[in-house]
Amino acid sequence: MSLNPSIFLKEKEENNSKFVEIQQSQTTSIASEDPLQNLRLASQEVLQKAQQSGRSKCLKCGGSRMFYCYTCYVPVENVPVEQMPLVKHLLLDSLLGKGR
Repeated sequence: MSLNPSIFLKEKEENNSKFVEIQQSQTTSIASEDPLQNLRLASQEVLQKAQQSGRSKCLKCGGSRMFYCYTCYVPVENVPVEQMPLVKHLLLDSLLGKGR
């Protein structure tokens, strides 16, 4: 019994073309459902100023940090929290019933 290589090549080409069609279809679908399409970013001026002033001490543990202390989970002294923009998490708000 001998194997015909042309049959395998034909099957490989057919599988490749099906794969390309599926990939293109998925890419089109993802692009049309882009959840970040209407994303609006708040000003980063507060963080830029904090970065220019350099590292700062954590008020709780005294560690040298840039924006927040990853040990104590608190902002450092050179980041004015009252000027930080709030992040609204739509999915979390809807699960907690705050999105209404």
